[in-house]
Amino acid sequence: DADVVVAALRGLKEVVPHSDKAASQAEEAADLILSALKVHQSNSEIQEVGSSLVAMVGKSVPHRAGSLLVMVTSLRNAKNSASAASALEGIATACVPPGDGRQELSDGLPPGIVKEVASVMKLFAYDARVVAAGCRAVEALLCQGVAPQDVLQLGVAEVMETALRTQMRDRSVTQSILLAASRLAAVPAFRHSVGSRGLVPDVCDAMWLFRDDAECLGTGCLLLSRVAQDSAAVAQSVVNKGGLDLATAAVHFTADGTTVGRGLALVTRIIQQLPSTAAEVKRQNMPRLVVHAMHRHPNHELLARSGCLVIAAMVDSGFDIATAVVEAGAESVVSALLHSTPPPAVLSGGLRALIALLHRGMVQQQEVLIPIVVESMLHFPHNLEIQVLGPEALGRLGARSIIARRAVLAVGGLEAVVAGLGAHLGVVAVVENACAAIAVLLSDND
Repeated sequence: DADVVVAALRGLKEVVPHSDKAASQAEEAADLILSALKVHQSNSEIQEVGSSLVAMVGKSVPHRAGSLLVMVTSLRNAKNSASAASALEGIATACVPPGDGRQELSDGLPPGIVKEVASVMKLFAYDARVVAAGCRAVEALLCQGVAPQDVLQLGVAEVMETALRTQMRDRSVTQSILLAASRLAAVPAFRHSVGSRGLVPDVCDAMWLFRDDAECLGTGCLLLSRVAQDSAAVAQSVVNKGGLDLATAAVHFTADGTTVGRGLALVTRIIQQLPSTAAEVKRQNMPRLVVHAMHRHPNHELLARSGCLVIAAMVDSGFDIATAVVEAGAESVVSALLHSTPPPAVLSGGLRALIALLHRGMVQQQEVLIPIVVESMLHFPHNLEIQVLGPEALGRLGARSIIARRAVLAVGGLEAVVAGLGAHLGVVAVVENACAAIAVLLSDND
């Protein structure tokens, strides 16, 4: 009986947010909820309440065959914005990103799911709940491997643009748009569109509006750092709207390593595009903020890599800020990171920071750093970034003195460079850096 099903679903929806036991029971009843959605496809009330319940308690939903198809069917049959929003929320829950402790979808993505999501978002483009849920669904689909181009060609970006400008004060809408847009920014055309259509000021305005919200601030920094990577003009528009202040505000969320790391990524991008901003970065005490954050979160991969990259950018941008970076303890924190045997992405960031410090002649612990660089190259022989950066670091270390060159040779530095060269003979950067390092290391021989 449909009335009984509605009453049962509404009862669950009322108590779930306030009771862990009820939430657990609802998860156990996930099969029954999905069955109700299948049986009563034409009942808009059951579709709305059932879908929203899936979104609330759907931790185990991705494990259940056909769960996402049920949500898509519910979306297709939605007769109003409330039903559509509930179905989109259910899709976002059922389409769980891989790697967060839950299983990937056992039955894959239903055909046409992206088109269905896009169509409903365009149909209810001025409904805040639909836009927010739709953006969360888009982000989840991108995490499951949907190509960003497939989303963009269906007009989702235009819906997001309109919603950001007209519904910016809705926190949920802003959070969801920034999150989905940061994923879509993997596509150069989208990054160009954000810059050319004048959306950077709107993104910054939204971030200022919710600058007390770590998620909004951090995700906005991530989006802006990606959008600004192709254009100094876009980076300048970020700065003009207070982007450096926003990035610094993100870095001040010291308890949240992800937000800090994203703020540092934006600072890095701005300095790389606009070296003249280094003085303002120094004025905001960024050298000390970076070193403090890296000490506080030594095992946070995003923050560690972002911290190393911003150290490199600051050191490269000018002597004054480079001095401030060293005085803040950059060499010590980079050395400690390289000693910790980090993953390749973090290690390459550490090598970039080391090379920048070496270029300025601001490294004191060369005898400690030499074996670490050699070991890194030997440990990751097929990692292209490490095989490009490792020889450059060894060449710069060896160029400091005959004692340093002998130290590099003593720990197998020459063999590591030659091995990397042999593995990447077709890569110009590897060949150039390896040959330069070999010339330095053998410069004392007749």
